[in-house]
Amino acid sequence: MNRSSLTTIPFTEDYSFFESGNIDEFFEKYKSLFETVMEWGPCRNNTYSFISISSNGQALCYIIAEDGETVGFTNPQPVKGNYVNGNVIIPDTVECNGKKYPVTEIKVDGLLCKGASSYFIPNSVSVIGDNHLYAEGSSGLGKRVPFVVCYATNPPQRPEPVLTDYDLVLKVDNYKYSTLESVVQVPKGCLDKYKTAETWSQQPELIMEVGDDFQQYLDEGRIDEYMEKAKNSINFDQMWAAQRNFNKKKIEQQEKEKQAILGQREKERQAQWKKEVDQLKKQYGAKYVNDLFNNGKLVIGMPIGLVRYGLKNNLFKKPHLYYMNLEHQSANSESYELRGSYDGFSGSIYLGMVFFSNGKVSSIRWANY
Repeated sequence: MNRSSLTTIPFTEDYSFFESGNIDEFFEKYKSLFETVMEWGPCRNNTYSFISISSNGQALCYIIAEDGETVGFTNPQPVKGNYVNGNVIIPDTVECNGKKYPVTEIKVDGLLCKGASSYFIPNSVSVIGDNHLYAEGSSGLGKRVPFVVCYATNPPQRPEPVLTDYDLVLKVDNYKYSTLESVVQVPKGCLDKYKTAETWSQQPELIMEVGDDFQQYLDEGRIDEYMEKAKNSINFDQMWAAQRNFNKKKIEQQEKEKQAILGQREKERQAQWKKEVDQLKKQYGAKYVNDLFNNGKLVIGMPIGLVRYGLKNNLFKKPHLYYMNLEHQSANSESYELRGSYDGFSGSIYLGMVFFSNGKVSSIRWANY
């Protein structure tokens, strides 16, 4: 890429313009650097260190890393977008105040540029903060960016694919879906590496090698031209159809795996439940344990230890007991107030009293509802 065409605007020099919201004043000062009139709004989510005008005239934002030696490409307004249009060509180095910085990272939301139709990610990038590649449409997020050239010879790290709410509840960690919705071209000889790399392997049907003529375009600083040529030569519908078919087969396989996991968990739960019930029967007697587990009832003769076990595990259903409050206690007897719900009543209500003698239920006095 021709670096001589890059111009930088040190952010620190004009921070007051942004801090006070005087964006028009800022752009009036630097309007000669822009080939076309551009919209811009105040920084919303991310801070950034400086703006660089790319080889195709776009204002791109960068954050200097904590070590002060590298930068990450960012989008300061992920909801509104930063109003770049067409091919977003991210360089491998940018210069600010006489210092050159390698571009090693794409920050979270960096690839949510309004108007973007493609991205070029240089070989210097090792981390991509987004697991989705989307453009900002006029009606909001969700317009697909169809094309990305990721020219890193080693697949950059990306976030893990997202789990559905149902899977998060089940904690079935291997049930994931594709997050990349762009056709991605990668360097020659790196196709297999990408298709098998962590977080990239979810979308192998969307990954392809760059064209044979890419290196020539790169050497001549004509990446923008290559991006347009490549977009016109790719059958996007065919590739997305292949990816959807891949996803369908993968989801079907994952569904089988999920059902197998759930089936095994249910077997383990049943085995544990039986073991637990057998232990309780030995401790408290089969009659009262059966009344608790099969009928969900508090009955005369039930040991106080089993009553407390039932309350703790929410086993009493007739009525639905929540807890019991100690009212009176002597050497051999205790009485408790029962609280819970019954017959359409919601919330915690008074249900009656339970009396224990020598550690077993001696009588129950239910409230008359």
